[in-house]
Amino acid sequence: MARCGPGIDIGALMGGKRLALKVDPQAPLQDPTGYTVVGKPLLRPDVPGKCTGQHLYLQDFAVPGMLHGRVIRPPALGATLLAVDESSLSGIPDVRVVRIESFLGVVAPDEWAAVRAARALKATWSAWQGLPGSAGLDRSVRQGAVERTEAARESR
Repeated sequence: MARCGPGIDIGALMGGKRLALKVDPQAPLQDPTGYTVVGKPLLRPDVPGKCTGQHLYLQDFAVPGMLHGRVIRPPALGATLLAVDESSLSGIPDVRVVRIESFLGVVAPDEWAAVRAARALKATWSAWQGLPGSAGLDRSVRQGAVERTEAARESR
């Protein structure tokens, strides 16, 4: 549920009621000469920090004990992980392999170590022939089994 502050659900603010406001198409419009914000230049307090390199971006934050991770993707859609050679990471210190069934990833205390480990980790994946190449697509579609989940019906 959407939050509106540090711990208030929007539904709690509404008291469980539906928001059903009727819009009056004849409501008077505000005179544009009375606008105080719309159409006016506004200062961007973030620009000086971005121009001087002092602005903190999300990737600049770190917490004690934080690890950087990378996911290792299979070479083909639907492939399953058969084996992982963790010795291929022996030259990269403090890297850990994360394997959950066919999910494979690496974590390290340093982002560049995680990138290097993801590139260096040797894994064996199953072959998967689920999708035909472009050359045989028309033949595969014509010869494939037809699965129907709905049927057309005429009603008069």
